[in-house]
Amino acid sequence: MRTPCARILPTAVLALLAASSSAGAEAAGGGRGPFTINGWQFHERNVPKVAEAIARAPEYGVNTFIFSHGLFDHVEEFLASAERQRDILYLGSLADAQKIPWYLWVHEFDDIPERFLVKTEVDPDDPRASAAALSSSFRLGSRVDMDDPALAAYLRDRYDRLLTRCPTAAGIVLTFHESDRKLFRNSEVKSRRSVPDRIHTMTTLLHDVVRRHGKKLILRNFFYEPREMEYFAAATSRLPDDVILMSKDTVHEFHPFYPPDPQHGQAGRKLQLMEPDLGVEKAWSREGHYAQPEYIKRYLQRARDLGLAGAIGRARLLWDEPFEDTHEVNLYAFSRFMQDPEADVGEVLRDWAEKRYGKEAAPHVASALRRTEAIQHHGRWFLGQVGVN
Repeated sequence: MRTPCARILPTAVLALLAASSSAGAEAAGGGRGPFTINGWQFHERNVPKVAEAIARAPEYGVNTFIFSHGLFDHVEEFLASAERQRDILYLGSLADAQKIPWYLWVHEFDDIPERFLVKTEVDPDDPRASAAALSSSFRLGSRVDMDDPALAAYLRDRYDRLLTRCPTAAGIVLTFHESDRKLFRNSEVKSRRSVPDRIHTMTTLLHDVVRRHGKKLILRNFFYEPREMEYFAAATSRLPDDVILMSKDTVHEFHPFYPPDPQHGQAGRKLQLMEPDLGVEKAWSREGHYAQPEYIKRYLQRARDLGLAGAIGRARLLWDEPFEDTHEVNLYAFSRFMQDPEADVGEVLRDWAEKRYGKEAAPHVASALRRTEAIQHHGRWFLGQVGVN
């Protein structure tokens, strides 16, 4: 099936793009360039594909992995499933063999037992109820009681059990969004604490657990409202300096023309990471693809200029051959710009195309790939850079 891009590009060039080549994508090794952390984040629960990616990672200079989303998400589900434990421990052993640290992505509050939930007193049919009180979580009739001291003890035990089961994991990535109940929303959490204090309290709890196990904590900034981002900044300024902060490249979702996250470079003495998308999440869903080297370059230049420690690219493995067809071009571009954010986009594309398709075809393939970025960005987001600073 052709993608929309396939209907636009010339047939002769499409034939080149569809071809496969055995040439590997050799990129700079870790430790060179302006960044110390060069990572891939895996989402799909496809053990053979992730295993292949782990094996290929050193070619791209990758020195950090995050297991997240469908691969690893709910802690309770993992602890209750021998199959999931087998998969994660196997993939972790492959990373260990490469001497590449791997982190587990977790959410709070997820899978909170009923005994820590409190009923709301709001009647959804009461016309006097506020808009906030009529949110979906109020309709469910319960909030997490964060003031219950037994909740903290339960969570400590949960993460102790997780890290005991995964003794070689490097640590945990903690995010407060995309959770069953969001810690920073009063409609989903009952607490006497302010929102910054909630963020600080929960982060400190997990930080104490991971430090006791000799591991690290990465705290992820992902919010939709400016006030929520302000809460996060207020909380993180009080956290220990060995907590690592991670933010998306743009605010809200991945978007070629959204403003960059304003908290880049605002981490104080803490290490800070950028989280760009390398699998092109917004490209016509699973069927789509386009190269985005200019976008990747722009944000890695920003990361370098603001002193970030590195980047963890979301290396989506949705397609049949993510290392053998043109989906690989963004992984390659990421590796090149991690080594040298000033590298020329055209040269990066031509180098990749020459490795794949040979010297004669390379200029034509590179030209076609470069056009896919313009087509995608200006076709779907026709307002362009309005409002970008």
